Amino acid sequence: MLDSKFLAVRRHKYEKNIKALMPGELGEDVVAMQVAGQGVEAALAAAAAPDNITLADLEEQIANTNLDTWAAIQHCRAERSAQAADSEADAEAAAEAAETARVKALGPHCTLSDTRIAVSAAAGSAAHATLTMRNTGRGLHSSTVQLNLSCF
Repeated sequence: MLDSKFLAVRRHKYEKNIKALMPGELGEDVVAMQVAGQGVEAALAAAAAPDNITLADLEEQIANTNLDTWAAIQHCRAERSAQAADSEADAEAAAEAAETARVKALGPHCTLSDTRIAVSAAAGSAAHATLTMRNTGRGLHSSTVQLNLSCF
């Protein structure tokens, strides 16, 4: 694609314009370019110089000069925080209700504490393993099933 006849014709047609735009002399290949100037970070740091006012300075000024306004600001912040906590609690309650409904729809259902059990014992001795089975469907009874293995 880069060596196509179409591209070669376009390069020849716009060769003067490309040479005018490209850095370097006599069309030499340029491996890297460096742009001199001020970056965004430096411009932002200059804009936030010590003589500029920050939000913390403004809050401190309001707190020192106008207690009613400061109290209103704090009240609004507390209300927003309470609303956020309430909406989070509502979302958790809705998720819990949905999970409860899902489990009830399953009917009889159980979960095991482990998906696998590995038991090893020396010859002639007994090994014991415990697995807990929990009923997560209708009814909330839990039971423990104990598995006893003997090796001879």
